[in-house]
Amino acid sequence: MWAFDTKKDFEAVNGVRAFGGAIDSDGPVVVENQLFITSGYAKFKEKEGNVLLAFELQE
Repeated sequence: MWAFDTKKDFEAVNGVRAFGGAIDSDGPVVVENQLFITSGYAKFKEKEGNVLLAFELQE
């Protein structure tokens, strides 16, 4: 079990600043050993954002 704080600023792969926020709209997508999830759903007065996060399981 692990935790990751998505409510922070990120530097995107194209060099643009991106903002994480709440995870509340889309569910995660799992492909082989990778997990993808969006962060930044602004409903219920949470912080808006615009990031797609990718995590990889290390063996």
